[in-house]
Amino acid sequence: MMPVILLAGIGLSMLRSVTGKAADWMAGHRRALSIAAGVIVGVGCLVMVSRPWWLVNHFVHNRDGLDYEGSMVARQRSEGLAVDGNRSYDEYTVSWLAWYLSWTVVAAALVGAVLVAVRFCRRRDPRLLAMWSVPVLVGLVYLTKISITPDQIWALRRLMPVVIPATAISAVFTMRAIVMALPRFRSVGVVVAVALLIYPVHTWGKMYDTREGVGEYALLNHICTLSGNGLIVQAGPYPIMGSALPALQELCSDKVISVLAPTPAILAAIKANWTGSGPITVLAFFPDAVTWTKPVDPAKPLTKVVFNRWESVISRRPSNLNLQQVSAWMGTLQESGQVQPLSAAPFPTLLPGS
Repeated sequence: MMPVILLAGIGLSMLRSVTGKAADWMAGHRRALSIAAGVIVGVGCLVMVSRPWWLVNHFVHNRDGLDYEGSMVARQRSEGLAVDGNRSYDEYTVSWLAWYLSWTVVAAALVGAVLVAVRFCRRRDPRLLAMWSVPVLVGLVYLTKISITPDQIWALRRLMPVVIPATAISAVFTMRAIVMALPRFRSVGVVVAVALLIYPVHTWGKMYDTREGVGEYALLNHICTLSGNGLIVQAGPYPIMGSALPALQELCSDKVISVLAPTPAILAAIKANWTGSGPITVLAFFPDAVTWTKPVDPAKPLTKVVFNRWESVISRRPSNLNLQQVSAWMGTLQESGQVQPLSAAPFPTLLPGS
């Protein structure tokens, strides 16, 4: 984004004969432009904050063979919300910021946005343009449409790299303006500002020092050890932690594929077309995902892990931890498309922190 802004600036400077007249006009109307900019940005902030009162967005749809709508319905029912599988909750993005940063910080950031707009028009400060072009553009994109399932804290990752730091900086801009305007209370103002910026840490509670997924790495290494040097086929639905495909490609080898609907015919075709060395090992995270040559015990997976996971919620920030289990059944793919279960002794259950 910054190269685009720089190129635009260079292009405008080359059109000095045109832009020079516009710049002269703007210089003569700074006060009016400052007021207009402040009003426009202020109204925009009010619109963004008020969206939950008058807007309902529907951008969640099933794709890639995954039932996102069903997942939304399950969460809505568990939280006592109105059932609407397509609901994307994009209108709550500013409220999400307040959940984690507090409404005081968010309100200060919105005021800061107005102050920045006014100051830029009044002083024609190019530093403000360079500083805020990218955060404003990125913020408008993701605060308007989050483009991800809206469960917390998963959805917040869209706002992590740019929007949240920009919100904090904008809030500091407001706090600094207030502190500078009250010289007699400057020390008190600094203490209050620092306290307001540190306070969001308190919102995490017991979640603050808890790592998710401790033990998953050991589980995947165990799977690599059992799989040999051939092809690995991740078969059937994904586990709670999501597809293991990228991690297996990193830890085991690049000879890993994923099949969401592993019928015997599809697996037989994979077997027939495999020209590499080594066996084809099928990895299933649910025992009924494939057809086995002999029954497997659903209660006795080949390996499993139990780990802490932040709860997944829509209507509030996460405040509790859940124990989750991921189990894996493995076997060698036969020409018929059936899977011969591996007979290696099961690994002990991996518990959080192990």
